[in-house]
Amino acid sequence: MANDMTMHYYRASTPATQAAWKTYSEQCDAIVAASRAFAALFPGAKAVYSGGTSGRSFFGLSFDPLMPFDIWTKPMRNEGRTQSPRARLVAKGVSDRTERMAELRRIQEIYKANRPTARASLDPVLESLGTDWGILLLYGYRLIESNGALYIATALTLGAPCEEITGSEFDAAFKAVRHG
Repeated sequence: MANDMTMHYYRASTPATQAAWKTYSEQCDAIVAASRAFAALFPGAKAVYSGGTSGRSFFGLSFDPLMPFDIWTKPMRNEGRTQSPRARLVAKGVSDRTERMAELRRIQEIYKANRPTARASLDPVLESLGTDWGILLLYGYRLIESNGALYIATALTLGAPCEEITGSEFDAAFKAVRHG
């Protein structure tokens, strides 16, 4: 694969790419469902997901309003404002330490027993496109699915099963996904 740093645009719609995407999408749907069910266990919680070059998974919970900082960590601004149960009670300003310790233990148990751990891997999708996330991490990429085809924009030169397309065709598919 010869490469330059010019952006290339591709489309792939083989049975293998479609099957890999279908499996990945189903795994993502299952992660979302499990994460929302988990978030429902905590008042005001919203599930936050990680997603990137290698796939998608549950990342943490964000709260509105924020949870008390004696039991929950302060929100991580760069991580979706997520909070998680503390490892130990922060005693500052706590009037009834015994009651708050019991609450912390209860939350820790619920969190540990129910936290979603499944991960949707993009590896089979990328393999079906003739590449992997490691090389794409170096060259960068954007991947979308539209009307049964996978579209990828990258500085990496790809071969079969990817068919090179124009940037305007990629943009049209991207807009269709955003507004569809």
